[in-house]
Amino acid sequence: DDEVPFLRAPEGLDPGTLASVLEASRAVPDARHYLTWARYPHAEVRRASATWVVRWSDARYDGQQGAGGLSGVEVEVPVAP
Repeated sequence: DDEVPFLRAPEGLDPGTLASVLEASRAVPDARHYLTWARYPHAEVRRASATWVVRWSDARYDGQQGAGGLSGVEVEVPVAP
């Protein structure tokens, strides 16, 4: 399912760009593996100099101490020219 129930992104980010960034991030192996089992995934997108940083989390574990790798994964996607 491509729907992301919870999403945080920079204000004013073009919806088409956001969709492209999320799609590209899903193709990164670490994100793909994380999203395979996440039941309540959500994404936080932020800009870093030459990349977009997407942090995928599962609402069941996000922010919980001791959750380790269950709490999320961060991947980088190049900024399109």
